[in-house]
Amino acid sequence: LIANAHRNLVGGIEKYLQAVIPGLVERGHDVGLLYEYRADPESGRVDPAGGSLRTWCLAEGGYQAALRSVAKWKPDIVYSQGLAGPESATVENALLDAFPVVLFVHNYDFTCGSGSKCHSFPEPKSCNRQLGPMCLVLYYPRRCGGLHPVHMWNNYRRHRQLNARLSDHQAILVASTHMHREIARHGINADKLHLAPLPNTDVSGQPTPPATKRMTGNILFVGRLTDIKGVHYLIQAIPKAASRLDRPLR
Repeated sequence: LIANAHRNLVGGIEKYLQAVIPGLVERGHDVGLLYEYRADPESGRVDPAGGSLRTWCLAEGGYQAALRSVAKWKPDIVYSQGLAGPESATVENALLDAFPVVLFVHNYDFTCGSGSKCHSFPEPKSCNRQLGPMCLVLYYPRRCGGLHPVHMWNNYRRHRQLNARLSDHQAILVASTHMHREIARHGINADKLHLAPLPNTDVSGQPTPPATKRMTGNILFVGRLTDIKGVHYLIQAIPKAASRLDRPLR
């Protein structure tokens, strides 16, 4: 059973699943998908078109009915990508209590009170703290997140819940050495923590470097336009870079 917030292609996690699910099916696994938000039939999905995957949507039948149906299906293992909906904590705890769960950590939700792992004041700077009560103390002075106190507390409490159950997973996967160090610093044993680089099914390596091209001065950002991606810093930096390079940048 794969557990994820979305069935539609929303971001990088879904692109990852779009590569992984066909590979699991090709290897003879019976794959099911448990997801939180309603899927748009007109948009791309993580599972192959016309496939025979068993699916459960928490938003359609409710999480209790979905969990009962999953229990009848009897998955050997749950591969969780992290949930995000209003009932996510309840569902995650139920899955951990009932099945062996392997977690792929795609972000900082398990190790940061705000999820951004970054201070914004007095200047942008990555944070290397372990998640704990001091994160609440530093939240406002270092601008770790928003300014609403209720949002701050709810955010911190949710991330502490995630952190508290990290060790209850059968195994934890990460895609980079940076995230491997991040999870290890939060007390996960080496025998449970595994580095599994992201699959790349769309391109193949080039044996030689690309030919030198004329510089156009065009800068392209590829990704979701969320604060944590830092696109606003890119925009602010372009005039300074253009001045130093003495060339226009767009």
